[in-house]
Amino acid sequence: MAGVTVTVCLPAEAADDVEGALTKALAPFDSDAYPDYNPVDRGMWDSRLIHGGSNGYGFAIAPGYEDDPRLIHDEPAPDGTPRPSAPGVCAGGPRALLDFSRPHL
Repeated sequence: MAGVTVTVCLPAEAADDVEGALTKALAPFDSDAYPDYNPVDRGMWDSRLIHGGSNGYGFAIAPGYEDDPRLIHDEPAPDGTPRPSAPGVCAGGPRALLDFSRPHL
């Protein structure tokens, strides 16, 4: 099984429905939606998850925003076990809450 990590940038109005916005943004690459169309140069996916904070490879959180509820954190593991973010890291959120001056974690 192979995997690839992509970063999806969503507009601010997507904050109320991140899952729905991700589904819409990634729909053209959904292998289930296009079972007979998968050219070699077209990236396709058959599963996805929000991930990055718990493994420390997410986005640095701007100082003072560590507990902001607008930050996006990892989805639970398949068995439902929570995946808490590493300190100072999250899976995403509004640009103002992220510290892009720090190296990619």
